Amino acid sequence: MTSQQTSEGWSRALQRAGQIAAVPQPSALFTETHWDYVGIRSVLATVLKTP
Repeated sequence: MTSQQTSEGWSRALQRAGQIAAVPQPSALFTETHWDYVGIRSVLATVLKTP
């Protein structure tokens, strides 16, 4: 797997995780400055990226 493929895979996983993490939250809370959103999104992205 190339570096570009890894980067693209991570971007897709991060996007999917952001969508999942934002579902039960008010829109004001799912921003890059809100730690709960960023933390949960990162954990979900890590799980989604794992083959």
